[in-house]
Amino acid sequence: MLSNMNRRKFLKLTGTVVLATSVAGALGGCSGGGSSAPTPPSPEKEGIAQIILDSINAARKEVGLDGTVQEVDKISQLSAQRALEMMNRKKHDELSPVPQEFKDGGKGYKYGGRENWTVTGLPRDYFTKNQLTEYFRNNFRAELNTPGKTTIREDVYVGISVQEQGDYVWYDIIFAHEG
Repeated sequence: MLSNMNRRKFLKLTGTVVLATSVAGALGGCSGGGSSAPTPPSPEKEGIAQIILDSINAARKEVGLDGTVQEVDKISQLSAQRALEMMNRKKHDELSPVPQEFKDGGKGYKYGGRENWTVTGLPRDYFTKNQLTEYFRNNFRAELNTPGKTTIREDVYVGISVQEQGDYVWYDIIFAHEG
């Protein structure tokens, strides 16, 4: 029990740093400019990502799902890439796919069958904790009540990325759990 608590606490404490590194890596990779250090994400992007993570956890609790979501570096890197692709006008079927290693439980993670994205972007004022908690609560309830669907009930790992342009925000979320 103590080792699980320490692991969870460690993941929670490092989640914001991981997200910042992942988003910065994705942004740096698009510049095409050699070895210069990537620009870290804005505090606004980090703030929105944290609101999303907090909202997911609050919504899970409200519908009776166990555990909490934590951020994982590799999944966040993929989310950062996908959010950037959306901001650059790619449609969902053109986004980078979720790798097989998440889908089949390889490397300790299994893709949970849930993705959220905003291909068209949402107005920035949509990203409040209350609005997003309600949105995720409705999604989780719908999934729990759909015959044949399974919802992950144990601890879940999540990649979250946010991109902003003007007054609009694109985001990508990938849910996975330990395989």
